[in-house]
This record gives sequence, structure tokens and C-alpha cells, in this order.
Amino acid sequence: MENRVLAVSKDIIKRIITNRKSVVVMAVILVAICLAAVSGAGYSDAVVPVTGLLPDITVADVMSPEIIGLMDLDLFIGEPFDFSGGVLVIDDTDEDPVLEIDADSVDFYTAGVYEVVYRAWDQSGNRTEKIIMVTIRPKSATDSDKIIYLTFDDGPSARTLEMLEVLAAYQVKATFFVSGLHNRDDLFKDIVDQGHAIGLHTNTHNYAEIYANEEAFFADLNAIGKRVEDVVGFRPTIMRFPGGSSNGISASYNVGIMSRLSELVHNHGYKYYDWTTSVADTAINVTVETEIGVLENCSADVICLLGHEEKAVTVEAMKTIIPMMIERGYQFKVIEAVTPEFHHRITN
Repeated sequence: MENRVLAVSKDIIKRIITNRKSVVVMAVILVAICLAAVSGAGYSDAVVPVTGLLPDITVADVMSPEIIGLMDLDLFIGEPFDFSGGVLVIDDTDEDPVLEIDADSVDFYTAGVYEVVYRAWDQSGNRTEKIIMVTIRPKSATDSDKIIYLTFDDGPSARTLEMLEVLAAYQVKATFFVSGLHNRDDLFKDIVDQGHAIGLHTNTHNYAEIYANEEAFFADLNAIGKRVEDVVGFRPTIMRFPGGSSNGISASYNVGIMSRLSELVHNHGYKYYDWTTSVADTAINVTVETEIGVLENCSADVICLLGHEEKAVTVEAMKTIIPMMIERGYQFKVIEAVTPEFHHRITN
């Protein structure tokens, strides 16, 4: 009889673990009472069936969704902002929880401090609410309504020092999204020491390798991050995808990987920056005049310009582009962790 009780008990414990429901404890008590009654009645050979004794019970969803990627914001008057950018909702059972953003109180044209409320809920009705503070501040007398971010990819290279000399001549700053292509890690320090921003681009720029899967992408990103940190003492949290987030070539190696990576980089603490305008310096037979013409025909108030500092034509074109944009009233800024992100439409 003792062995039978032990067997029955093991079966009950297994059901408790499987169903994960506290209500099963009541069934355990009832079974124990039945076993005791059978034993007390002298039915030592009685077999108490367990199968079917306990009801099927659906696991209750009691966990609330989690909202990640939130931070307080500091914006200029009139500066647009997408409050959904970089924000992700995850839930333990619901693959598509609902996110609601209440930003009605924010007046982008009046200085002040405002609350933006993020609410999320899952299909079981579990809710989460978080609040961020948004500070809208007026521009100072030195602030311009027109802003240009000069950004250069794929360096440092043999022409980095030449580009730095051009920037210094006009006393403007730029953002360098660096790589390991040319093995000029020593120039990371020159970039930072001269007041420019440094961001991560890629270690290898090998699309087939980088976009094979998520693990391969972050291995490449961490590799260039470590190289920068070893030289300048910190690891940048701004980055740019090889080919930009809109690149379609990644689909040749992993369908949908850009859609996944655009969320995962935020989960890893990074902000990613595409561009609004390119000088097209990777095109065949591009000329200095062609690059200058790109800016001559661009009238946007905010420009994030993509160039490659290892291109001789780009270094030369900057000698005309920079003074031209200064004359047109643009303020040159670097990309920082608080800079609103520039995103393309993701096609993979």
C-alpha cells in the first residue's frame, strides 16, 4: 500500500508542476483523503486511478507587459519628435501587446516640462503605465533654426587627418561612424580629442557575415566597440547600420533581420542613425561638383549628411560645402545620445 501511495503522490506532484496552479492543491488534499479512506477500510490492494481525477486548467496570465526604451527628453521649441521611436513592449504570453502613448499635453512650441504617459496591456487585461518627462526649451541666441549634421562612415583612413584639418579650418564639428577597415585605431583619439563625435559602424563591413544572424551582427558591433573603447576609454552608444537600416541586401542573407535588429539595438542600449541626404560619394565617377550640387539643391531645415571621409572627392567637396552651409545660416552639430534618431523605412 505504501508503494501505491508513493506512486500516486508522484503522479499528483507531476500534475502540480505541469499545471502550475495553486488550485490543484485542493485536488491533492481530496486524493489524500480518498487514499486514507481506502486504506482505513482495509482495501490494501485497491488501485486509485489518478488519470482524469484532476481537471485541465489553463495557466492564468498574471504578468503585466514591460515597456522598454523610455527616457526623459530635452527638446528645443519646434523640434519634432516621434515618441514611439525606439520603444518596445514585451509580454510573457502575448506576442502583440497594445501600446498607447498619451502625448496630448506636450506643446512643442511652448517652453515647459510635460508628461508623456505610456500605457501597455496584453490580451489578458494586464496593464503597465510609465511616465517620461519632456522638457521643451527655447533656443538661445546662438541656436539656429537650420541644423546640419556632417557624418562620415568607414574611417579612420589615410585621409582622416586631412578631413580633420578641413573641419578645423572652418571650426565645425562632425560625427564619425567608425570601422575597422583600415586598421587606423590610433586615429580614434584624434577624432575625440578635436571635439568630434564618434559612433560605431562596423568592424568588417562584410554584409554576408554581419547579417547572417543577430549573433553575428552583435559580435561585429561589439568588436568595433571594444577597439574604440581600448583607445578612447569609452564605448559609444550611437551607431549606424552598414548600408543603413533600409538596406535590402541583408535579405539575401537573412530575411527580416533588419526589422529585428532595429529593435534589438535599442534593447542593447544603442541608438541608430540613418541619414536624410547623401553626397553619393560611393557612386561611380562622382565628382566634387556633383557632391556640392547635392547641398546646393537641399533646402531642408535639418540635414543629416552622409559622406565617406576616405574619399578624396568628399574631402575636397567639404572645402566648398561647409562655408556654403555656414553662409546659408546652418548650425553644425554632432550626434549625441540625446539627438533624435534619423530612421529610414525598413525594407527587410
